[in-house]
Amino acid sequence: MAVVEDVSARFAVNDFGDRLIVSDVWLRVEETLKGAAQNLVPVEVEGGTVGDLTLQVSDLPAFHKGDRGVFLLDAVAGRNHLHARGKGVLKLDRSDRVAGTDLRLSDVKARVRASQK
Repeated sequence: MAVVEDVSARFAVNDFGDRLIVSDVWLRVEETLKGAAQNLVPVEVEGGTVGDLTLQVSDLPAFHKGDRGVFLLDAVAGRNHLHARGKGVLKLDRSDRVAGTDLRLSDVKARVRASQK
């Protein structure tokens, strides 16, 4: 479980040679469910705003400072990316429910632990 500490957008070139906007999302990790524990993790996500130009990516959520969630990450070429793009984040509301569902953070933790046995 992590909280978005900071978001900064910049121009980048993807693997296909397209110039686009990406956001560097810094996560303050509160609990590691799987993998090596880290305190602060950078994640590169397509989309964001640079100056007066905004790129919204249909299958990726926008991130804002203070957003909370469970983040499933893949390291690709030395950078962290969301696993399965937008499916790699379960944003949490104030009551620790996954946004738009009845799934609770405790349910997610239990499923991750069960998968590791």
